Amino acid sequence: MYRSFAKMNNRCSNCDLRIARPGGYYLGSVYVNYGITAATMTVIFLTLRVGFQIPMKTIIWPLFAFCLIFPVLFFHHARALWLAIDCQIDRSVMDDDG
Repeated sequence: MYRSFAKMNNRCSNCDLRIARPGGYYLGSVYVNYGITAATMTVIFLTLRVGFQIPMKTIIWPLFAFCLIFPVLFFHHARALWLAIDCQIDRSVMDDDG
C-alpha cells in the first residue's frame, strides 16, 4: 500500500484496487487505530496490575510511552484494516475505476 513511510501508492499492484482516496476517506482508520491501541493497553494494564500485582508507579510511564509509540507504528495497518472493512461492507468500492 505504501511506497514510503507516508506516501501511499495510487493502486494495489496485485488487484489494481484504487488505494489513494479523496481527503477524509481514511479518517475512520484513526478510530480503528485508537480502538486497537486502547484495547491492547487495557489488556496489558490489567495483566500487569491485576495479574502480576505490579505497582501503578512502575507501569504508568511504560504504558504512556506505549500510547505514544504504538499508534505511529500501527497506522499503516489501521489504514489497511479500514480499507478492508470498507471493501467488505460496500462491494462497489472494488468496482471503482476513478
